[in-house]
Amino acid sequence: MLDGVDDVDWAGLWHARGDAVDVPALLRGLTSADDQRRAEAFDGLEAALLDQDDVYPATLAAIPLLVDLAYTAGLPDRARILRFLASAGDPGVGEAQLAHMVEHDGGGPDGPWVSKRRARDLVADATPRLLSLLVDTDVEVRRAVPPVLVASAERTGATGALQERL
Repeated sequence: MLDGVDDVDWAGLWHARGDAVDVPALLRGLTSADDQRRAEAFDGLEAALLDQDDVYPATLAAIPLLVDLAYTAGLPDRARILRFLASAGDPGVGEAQLAHMVEHDGGGPDGPWVSKRRARDLVADATPRLLSLLVDTDVEVRRAVPPVLVASAERTGATGALQERL
């Protein structure tokens, strides 16, 4: 669980609160058996990585790790992880408008719209794995999957796959 978390240069990344050295501990907190510790870790991640729906370099590094956690059977609160991924992967605009915003993003490679598109792409890349969670034994996980798929549906065609499964 969380393979590769220590391979990321978190000190070289940032989020809404500054440098991202706290992210590994927050991610590990999501795996805690203690409900309070998990809740605090979720709150910390949401405030740092998705503040006001913004996406940061640390958000991008965390997404693949969160996908792995969502896929970890028996881990508590996987549905909340999936809801986080749905928020991170949803740029809030359609594909054509996103392309326009990226083209005119003055923030360079870490600009807000470029980062939103990269987050959407990372979540979209996880679509094949996430589709399998539609038949997960945890009903809350099954309910949390469609919004994740819809967040990147224009890019992946996940809507058709979702309709087939329903």
